[in-house]
Amino acid sequence: MFDDDDFDEDNVPIPVGPDTTPGENDLLPIAQRVALRIAQGNVANGAIVPFPPELLGRAILDALTGDERRKHEGLIAQGFAPTPFEYLDAEGRVIFVSVRYDHSTERKVILPLRYSGRSAAGPRMFWFNLPKGTTPLFGADQLAARPDAPVLVVEGEKTAQAAATLFPDYAVVTWPSGAGNVGRADVSLLAGRALAAWPDNDMPGRKAARTMLARALGAGAVSAAFVDVPEEFGEGWDLADPVPEAGTGYDVAHLLRTARAVTQSELAFQNRGADALAGRRLLGHQPGYSKVPIEAAESALSINDPDIAGGMWRRIARCWYHAYGAAGLATFDAWSQRGDKYRADEPAQLWAKFAEQKGFVASPLAWLLRMARRQIEERQLNLKVDPEAVVLAEIDAMNADHAVVMRGGKTLVVREEFDPRFDRFGLIYMRKADLIDKHVRRVQLPGEDGKPGKFQPLGKLWFETARRREYDSVIFLPGGNAGLRNLNLWRGFAVEPADNPAGWSKLKDHIRDNIAGGDEQSSTYIMNWLAFAVQHLDQPVRTALVLIGAKGTGKSILSVLFGYIFGDHHYTTAHPQDVLGKFNAHLEYVMTLGLEEAVAPDGRVNDGVFKHLINSDVLRLEEKFAGVWKIPNHLRIMLTSNNEHVVRADGHDRRYAVFSVTHPHVGDPDARRRYFGELVEQMESGGYEAMLGELLARDVSKWNPEAIPETEALKQQKLLTLTNDPVKSWLHERLMDGTQIIYGGQDPGEQVYRWSEHGVTTVPVRSVLNDFVDYAARNGLRASERKFSMGLPRYMPAGFTSRVAKIVDGDLTASSHRVYDFPALADARAAFAKATGLDGWGDEGGET
Repeated sequence: MFDDDDFDEDNVPIPVGPDTTPGENDLLPIAQRVALRIAQGNVANGAIVPFPPELLGRAILDALTGDERRKHEGLIAQGFAPTPFEYLDAEGRVIFVSVRYDHSTERKVILPLRYSGRSAAGPRMFWFNLPKGTTPLFGADQLAARPDAPVLVVEGEKTAQAAATLFPDYAVVTWPSGAGNVGRADVSLLAGRALAAWPDNDMPGRKAARTMLARALGAGAVSAAFVDVPEEFGEGWDLADPVPEAGTGYDVAHLLRTARAVTQSELAFQNRGADALAGRRLLGHQPGYSKVPIEAAESALSINDPDIAGGMWRRIARCWYHAYGAAGLATFDAWSQRGDKYRADEPAQLWAKFAEQKGFVASPLAWLLRMARRQIEERQLNLKVDPEAVVLAEIDAMNADHAVVMRGGKTLVVREEFDPRFDRFGLIYMRKADLIDKHVRRVQLPGEDGKPGKFQPLGKLWFETARRREYDSVIFLPGGNAGLRNLNLWRGFAVEPADNPAGWSKLKDHIRDNIAGGDEQSSTYIMNWLAFAVQHLDQPVRTALVLIGAKGTGKSILSVLFGYIFGDHHYTTAHPQDVLGKFNAHLEYVMTLGLEEAVAPDGRVNDGVFKHLINSDVLRLEEKFAGVWKIPNHLRIMLTSNNEHVVRADGHDRRYAVFSVTHPHVGDPDARRRYFGELVEQMESGGYEAMLGELLARDVSKWNPEAIPETEALKQQKLLTLTNDPVKSWLHERLMDGTQIIYGGQDPGEQVYRWSEHGVTTVPVRSVLNDFVDYAARNGLRASERKFSMGLPRYMPAGFTSRVAKIVDGDLTASSHRVYDFPALADARAAFAKATGLDGWGDEGGET
């Protein structure tokens, strides 16, 4: 029976496809490979076998046998719902099936399924793997039936079906097994056709679509166009998804009609560049990890038939290499020689290829031992697998994904898990009880005195063994060595730097022309900020970039593209509580923080928390079940917004570098999509590597992050922040007016007091307070006479205070009043500017 932990190995995505060079016929067009089967009557020499005509839809799944049936039933037992997608050839025959298993948790598993005819014993043979060499197109039957229809290329069978409904005038095609296998798709059927590609709205999707168009043009397609998906549709969006609310202003049919034409030479250039180093693990195992003596595991290997199907033979090879590295070659080669299919030096060639692969992944040795024990039971063999080897292998398998750590003073288990939605690994923290509840499969322990051993749940066995993986602490130390006893959450940059300054020219132009508004000082500041952020990984920048602009100006694109080079260490949110809230442990390993649709924090407490995130050396983190702890601050913060008031910037505040983002195509959606489509295309075609290379080489040794450009956008934020201090706001308005100190209030007979150019203006305190209260009421501000009396002297020249003086009242009688002696206008303005950093008064006022 298939068990949960047997499938848990797919937590690590294992490459699909052959490890040996395809034979000559394996590279033939699919139609010729099907013809080979029909002519030769077997699957040898690259032939592809059509499925029996009576097997259609779910009947294919019902017909599965052997290991494929067990895996299928195991997924169903875990709650996955299967959907088979049939690949039909031009004759309408099913030549391949992609089975999509969907789970209510949004997890999905997609397994390629091929048919190999009947075995000598009679049962039909199915294999959950891709054929070697070329792979078929989903929709090939539609290409044959509609030879004059334009062709739309998408990613994924579910998306292809949705696209066919949306665009009935197009023949829609896709290829099997995701973006990583686009290079194997048979594009011969696309010769002579006009193509458009609608990518999944993420980097792998766009790269795959461009690769498909380039290959099709090379095979003779007459034209190609690329749909630039609007940013409002969101990361990862595809045509099977509903249009999000933010994108309802777009018509998908119009987006397809206005797809950007591309040439083969452009596509060839765009698909150059180093591959991102994404997907690196914090845990996992290096080749040669196994603690199981090779002699003990050899008995399990020997139970398997070396003439097993090629896909399974290669999977066992990967497993064995991963467990024992170079030391495992001799044993594997000796086992393989027992089979009739053995080819001299083939295992050695495999080992050499494996050694070249970075981040090698494979099924754990525990999988091979479990498979051997299952075969012993099914075939009733008088053999056994060493129980001690089984226990050690199970512990090794758990160590690949789990570790015991101290966090916030508490003992927790961390699990590293691959998330296919984001195509990356992430960490999940759990308590001991959660671990044991998760891993309930029982493992038999070695017995004593010839007696069988007891059974123990895997989770409990692993947690209580001294062989478990554990760390004294979890830390985030970018670019540093944390030592063997600490788990360092830093995964490194997502790309390798390249010396190619022209490789990201479009983004640099966007920074200079649209973000900095053509101002050289602002452009230089932004470039230095980015360079400092990648060079000084051990400290925060201590200022935040604030980009304000209308929708469609591209204010967010810098945060997204710059954040990409930090890989998993980039975090974007539009929810302030994700940053200002109590449970903020997700910031622990964040380097670049993008805050979208930001608004000025309400209240001094939140404002203080946010400024602390920008400037502090230490951050306080808290997480449920893990308590509170402190870490060094590594945040590089960018805020983007189309709101008017975004940050509470005081007059002397040096935390915010504020820029007003514009764009020449903001009123032309089609031109704007082409502009940003070409920009993103350049970044995804070597631009990220070029950006990192140039920023790492830029000299910022004498750069001062607090020397912020005094932009008009920053001045506007300072003015809007005045409302947080009604006294300062009132006085600023009077100084800007430059003529009257008070306007006379509600009483028509009350005197008006004007600024003097040279002398002092004496004004009754009560008149000033009445004017201030009236101003506050008109502007919806909270007025306090006490705060006014205490606050006003802060913004006036030294020694400014109230005094008692004789004033002649309206009835010509003199009486004592408290008064303010307001200085000359120029002196008052200078004192205010010194106290607040705000100046720029426009036309001079005051009496002459």
